[in-house]
Amino acid sequence: MLIYMFMFGIGGQLGKFFWQRREIYASGTRGETMVVSSLSNMLPDRYSIYRNVRVHEKMECDFVIVGENGVFLVECKNYNGTIVGDMDDNEWTLEKVGQKGGEYSKKIRNPVKQLKRNVSILSRYFKMAGCSAWIEGYVCFPSTKTISLVSSPMIGDTKYIASLIVNYVPKHYLSPRKIEAIKDSLEKCILEHPAMTKNEFEEHRAV
Repeated sequence: MLIYMFMFGIGGQLGKFFWQRREIYASGTRGETMVVSSLSNMLPDRYSIYRNVRVHEKMECDFVIVGENGVFLVECKNYNGTIVGDMDDNEWTLEKVGQKGGEYSKKIRNPVKQLKRNVSILSRYFKMAGCSAWIEGYVCFPSTKTISLVSSPMIGDTKYIASLIVNYVPKHYLSPRKIEAIKDSLEKCILEHPAMTKNEFEEHRAV
């Protein structure tokens, strides 16, 4: 009997863990769908939006947007609650009010650090592909139930991010030829498999 109770307890904990992971994934997917729909409506037709860009198997960008005024990488985080933290913190605090009115908080990874890492990898990938370009990075909180107390011009809702992209003034505008080269390199990253393996990326990087 004790063995069955023990196994049932472990099964329950595992079920809870995988259910929570499923909910997190579903929430992220809903957030990305909201963002791509909103950006498609807010950005002029001259911009191209690429979703789930993967340079290698250990890296994935939520959105990469290409226009004559530059390349923009947007990470989407679909949180509900108040986010507190500093730009240099490894973790931020998400404060929420539960369905029964109880207040609680949890730690979340600082998405700006993920953003900077992905910008660096994508920038290196463009250089390897022969189409080097400056990349501006932003973190988007698409939910109206998100309140960010983190002070940064690179963080905001979808409307704010779209405004930043449209009004961004680069030092040099991208030529039509450069834009096509960048688009061609991104097309390789949105197929079923990444553009390359992490080992291949590191080997190119060492050259």
